Amino acid sequence: MEIKEDYHKLHSDYSRLSLDEEEEFDFPPLYIQILKINKKGLEKEILKQSGEITPSYLPPLERFETFFQGGVVFGEDEKFFHAFLLLEEKEDFLIVVQVSTTKQQGGTLLESLYYGLALLLPATLFLLILASGWLIDRSFSPLHSLLEEISTLDPKRPSWRLRPQQHNSLEVEELTNAFNALLERLQEAFNRLSEFSSDVSHEIKTPLSSLRIELEMAAHSKNPSPQKEAFWERNLKRIDLIQKIIENLLLLSQTDRSDFVMESQDIYLDEIIFESLLLLKNRLQEKSISLKTEQITPITLYGNLFLLQIAIKNLIENAIIHSPFNASIRISLQNLPQQICLEIEDEGKGIPTKEYPKVFKRFYRVQSHSNEGSGLGLAIVKRILDLHQATIFLQEGHKGGLKVICYFSHAPLIQK
Repeated sequence: MEIKEDYHKLHSDYSRLSLDEEEEFDFPPLYIQILKINKKGLEKEILKQSGEITPSYLPPLERFETFFQGGVVFGEDEKFFHAFLLLEEKEDFLIVVQVSTTKQQGGTLLESLYYGLALLLPATLFLLILASGWLIDRSFSPLHSLLEEISTLDPKRPSWRLRPQQHNSLEVEELTNAFNALLERLQEAFNRLSEFSSDVSHEIKTPLSSLRIELEMAAHSKNPSPQKEAFWERNLKRIDLIQKIIENLLLLSQTDRSDFVMESQDIYLDEIIFESLLLLKNRLQEKSISLKTEQITPITLYGNLFLLQIAIKNLIENAIIHSPFNASIRISLQNLPQQICLEIEDEGKGIPTKEYPKVFKRFYRVQSHSNEGSGLGLAIVKRILDLHQATIFLQEGHKGGLKVICYFSHAPLIQK
């Protein structure tokens, strides 16, 4: 192709062409001839050549049509490989450059190309794979960052939003905005649900209180029949249960709100235990339950007094409900090196191990237990302990009952 360019630069003066491609490309032997080929008889005339060997091969006439399309005509004979390229077309003849090399040299070249490609192709493929992996990783990097941030989404923080990342593509930015808009709608729905639960609970409390007063007045009327007394007692218990459910729902709806802030102070955990036992004294006596208070260590904890009173009272009350008559309940409070440990163990029927994760769900009741209770006690305990960054575990007691273990940290609470 360089010969063709040089030929036109020299204004078709083939005598001034330098046929030194063999030295330039270091490809010996390379024989080059400038031929004048008659169009009619395909008679050739050598105008200029390099080397002393003159290959006599000419391709068939019909193959010269390739010339006029700007292509190269290839051919071979017993000793040589040939290539023909049109330099100029006249009315009766063609000016053609012929480049030839021996078949031995061609075979050597093909072998070199084969081994070169055999070495170069795997390396090239490896580099392409590395480059492709780098480009894919770079392309998906914003998505990976987005997924990592989404994975930190906490249901306890519904006000949380995705932060716009720098150098994000338009698609990732639109995805971020759409996800934040979804979170905004979810927070609005969550707040409306919490407000609805709170409003309904408040509205129901007033008529229930009035109904309870009327039943109590009727129960203290003169000479009621035993049937009426039993009826009033059953309905008073039902109203108590409904009021307890409402109070629990109110508490859960308040602590579930995204704007809920827990007021904390230094409190004495051991005093909360004894105050809860005092409040539940009558229930303990009704079932002749004895208490085994082991290692109630005086411990100061930073937390919310009202919420911890509810949690500990619920745990002790739950143990009383599921204990048989004349049983015992063991309570211990220990100040361990790394944490504070509270244990409450009863001698009731216990809970199957597979039910442990379920009992902290709201309104869940174990099938084998009585229907006494609202089904919210342990759910409230779990929520309060979560607010105090404490943990709760369930184990089988020594006599087949249930052992509840709560761990509190010595470290100050981290507001979330």
